[in-house]
Amino acid sequence: MKKALSLITLLLAVFNLSAQKKIIFNINYLPNNNYAVSTKMDMNMTMDFKGDTAQIKAMKGSGVKMPMVMIMNYDMQIGVKAGKKDAKNEYPVVMTYDKMDITGTMNGEKIPIPATPLNGAKIYARYDASGGIKIDSMPGKILDEPTKQAVINSITELQGQFKFPAEGIAVGQTFKQDVPMSMPVAGKNMEMLINTAYKLNNIVNDIAYFDVDQSLTMEVPMNNGASMKMKGGGKGKMEYSLKTRFINIYSSDFNFGYTMDVNKVVMEGNADMKFVYTVNVN
Repeated sequence: MKKALSLITLLLAVFNLSAQKKIIFNINYLPNNNYAVSTKMDMNMTMDFKGDTAQIKAMKGSGVKMPMVMIMNYDMQIGVKAGKKDAKNEYPVVMTYDKMDITGTMNGEKIPIPATPLNGAKIYARYDASGGIKIDSMPGKILDEPTKQAVINSITELQGQFKFPAEGIAVGQTFKQDVPMSMPVAGKNMEMLINTAYKLNNIVNDIAYFDVDQSLTMEVPMNNGASMKMKGGGKGKMEYSLKTRFINIYSSDFNFGYTMDVNKVVMEGNADMKFVYTVNVN
């Protein structure tokens, strides 16, 4: 009986040790690999107005329907080619903006959105021995300097968006991260602060499965000098490949409220947003 109890105790100890085994996660573009990165965002917004009754009455009189319903779609495709390592363990990376489309409708009518000059733009960078990325250049005359800098900032910020604990993570554990981000949209910077909790649920066939719980605040500059402020949260899923050391897919569904003050009129409403980020490595 004692031998049986000892065996059971040993098996439980081995099982517990296996369950607590920590895995080191990191995200880098590995040398001699190509990455097809897709980012898609679909947003459905409902807006209403309060404040100066005369202005609101004038808006309705000019044909503005209230509440207003706006639908926005964001589709960005980036190709990343990582080259060969040199003697310093550094390697070049070329990023190409193959597609960056933003479309939208307001109460069913198409919103005129200027075409972005980022389509076809290239960024030349290098990964150093520590895994950090350094931007070498972004040639071309089609982008002004503020836009170039905004794009460069978004790349370095994206690298830090998925920063795993250095000591590793075990199945069942959760880690948290706060990430400020700036994204170029129609020549302006959309500022965000994302608070995220990641829970590692399981690892199957070299794929790590995470649950994601997020909250975010966002400020979107408008052409009239005003800004739209948003706050909300949501949940999502993430899959990470232990083979390619990169994320396969990251998806989330958000709900948030927002406000914007324009000439004594306050616009406020709610929005649902679906975000999907996928990466194919070859």
